[in-house]
Amino acid sequence: MKHSYILTGIAVILISLFVQSAAAQTKSADGFWVVESSLAAPRDVTVRFYEEGSVLIYEEHLMGVRMDVSKRRTRRKLDRSLCEVRAAWQVNKRATEDRGIVAARFGVDPGGTSSWGSQR
Repeated sequence: MKHSYILTGIAVILISLFVQSAAAQTKSADGFWVVESSLAAPRDVTVRFYEEGSVLIYEEHLMGVRMDVSKRRTRRKLDRSLCEVRAAWQVNKRATEDRGIVAARFGVDPGGTSSWGSQR
C-alpha cells in the first residue's frame, strides 16, 4: 500500500515536469518560434520561426549565446522578432536565413561575441 503512494507521487512529479517544459514555446494562430540548442554546444542556438501550418519562414543561428526561454523577457523578444519576420514573409513569401533579426533584438554580434551574456 505504501508502495502505491510512492509510485503515485513519482508519477505526479514527472507529469508536472513535462508540463513545465511544454510551456517553453509559444504557439498562436499567427505563427510560433522554436529555440534549439544541444548539450554538446549549449551556447550555440538555432531559432526557427514558423507560419501557421508549420511552414518555416525564418531560421537564424547564434553562436556564443544561451537563451533561457523560461524568462518572460526572452519570450517577449522572440515574439517581437516573430512579428518582424512575419512582416518580411508577407512581402517575399519565401523562407530566409541568418539576416540578423534575432541577433539585433538580443544585442548579439552576429560574429559570435555577445553583449547579452547576462541573460541565462
